[in-house]
Amino acid sequence: DRGHHGVELWVNLRCPVGFLDNEPQYLKRQDFVVVHAKPRVLIVRVQHPLMMGLLVVAHGPQSGCPRSEREDWWTQFSQTLGQSKLTSKEIVFCMLDANAATGPRAFPHVGDHDDEVTVNTNLMRDFLFSHDLCLPASHPVHQGSSATWFSPDGRHECRIDYVVVPCDLLPYCTFS
Repeated sequence: DRGHHGVELWVNLRCPVGFLDNEPQYLKRQDFVVVHAKPRVLIVRVQHPLMMGLLVVAHGPQSGCPRSEREDWWTQFSQTLGQSKLTSKEIVFCMLDANAATGPRAFPHVGDHDDEVTVNTNLMRDFLFSHDLCLPASHPVHQGSSATWFSPDGRHECRIDYVVVPCDLLPYCTFS
């Protein structure tokens, strides 16, 4: 967008996504179709016998942007995702630079490893709730540091970036 922003999706085609009859199964380029591409949102449909759904990469506005701009972005993002689904049951995985802390526990969307509330928290939470998505990094499956952003001087750190999965897949998450 005029030299700013931009998101990408990188997929390792040499790493198996699973096994079928003890044979490794790999994704191929033809398994992917871009269904939406804007500087801050990329939505790609993957169709493979072991992995079907949407892969979403998104970068939400920073806290310093006007509230109306932040609200409009989250509303548009949510609507675009809803329109991109073939069915309401289509699985969605997001890689999300939300520029938002989780806020307090709201199981299953946000687990016990919660954070403070920031100006974008409720916008992100509304998105999670409306699409029935959750943040595994806020649940006990997460190990290690939760910080994803560090100030240039090293004095401040926070968690504002997430892998987002459907709530009904949370029991299958074994590591974050």
